[in-house]
Amino acid sequence: MEEGRFFQWFVADNDLEKNLNKFFLRVLFALLNFRLFRLATKPFVKSLRPIKDILVKIENYKMYANTLDRIIVLYLWKFSILESYESRIIKKIIKKGMIVLDIGANIGYYTVQAATLVGSKGKVFAFEPELENYSLLVKNIKANSYNNIIPVQKAVSDKAGKTNLFLCEENRGDHRIFDSDDDRNSIEVETTRLDDFFPDNEHIDVIKMDIQGSEYLALLGMERIIKRNKRLIIISEFSPYLLKRCGFSAEQFLNLIINLGFKLQYINEKKRRIESATPDNLIKMCDENKLYDYVSLYLENI
Repeated sequence: MEEGRFFQWFVADNDLEKNLNKFFLRVLFALLNFRLFRLATKPFVKSLRPIKDILVKIENYKMYANTLDRIIVLYLWKFSILESYESRIIKKIIKKGMIVLDIGANIGYYTVQAATLVGSKGKVFAFEPELENYSLLVKNIKANSYNNIIPVQKAVSDKAGKTNLFLCEENRGDHRIFDSDDDRNSIEVETTRLDDFFPDNEHIDVIKMDIQGSEYLALLGMERIIKRNKRLIIISEFSPYLLKRCGFSAEQFLNLIINLGFKLQYINEKKRRIESATPDNLIKMCDENKLYDYVSLYLENI
């Protein structure tokens, strides 16, 4: 279904309509991330789902989604509203022939972007544990005819096994491995430890990681990879709120990063540049009591 009839009006012909649509998208996405709004609309979420997967074209990519929140996210990417400078950084650092890991791949926007950049001699490993997101990830890989992407239906952690994943129906980018006390359903998913998943001679160049507070566990499970890949770059979400609810402090996470040999930097979206930081700076930037106080870290192995 081209762009989706219900969502056709997002794509406007004149600047005024485009700006109004962008404003509407921002407001709607913010509401979807507001807990009281999510709780109030939870009974209606399934009825808002389109009958068929909706196709959204972003640059040269074909991306399918089938829930309101994921469709909105795709349009935010389409209009360069969501993480636009981070996308530019990714395009700059990923080169032909590289091996890239997308941890928390969701439906695969960054996955297909990375696959284009690494080319036929490179590879992208996309980790996504939740079945519905994973199915769309696979569909989006096929829609763009990539054969250099390896999708993996597992959560990345500090050990291989199984864990509970607590689902958010209103925002399918907000599944978590800890109970949020907000009446979420949970499913059992497989976990993997990257040091076990990859052979000792596997070279890794870039890791993108956004896994809702589980980043600390993922780092613990890739210590050997970090030690043997001296020029490794990791782009990781830093959310003290989510880390705390996962059982770890912001200080623990940042100290682990430093002890693993990384230069501590973050992506300043407003100034559109990468800036050096100290643990104290980053903790002051992000209130551990606010869900959407977070930054993306840019970590270089030094």
